Amino acid sequence: GSFGNYGHAWCQLNGQILETTYTRARVVSDLEDYCPHCLFNEQEVIELWPGALGEVFELQRDEATKLNLMAEAVG
Repeated sequence: GSFGNYGHAWCQLNGQILETTYTRARVVSDLEDYCPHCLFNEQEVIELWPGALGEVFELQRDEATKLNLMAEAVG
């Protein structure tokens, strides 16, 4: 999915969406700004609309900013 215009991975545990892009899963901070693109498990991928998976790979990727944000979060 995307969150703040960045690509993110997530999982669902007991009905709660958790962010898994970082070093450990955590609660998504602003669920209303989160847009899931597909659902997947170890056997299948389901696009939530035609072309959704393609959009995931086209999302803006600013890895330097992501790493800086992770470093700040870890402290």
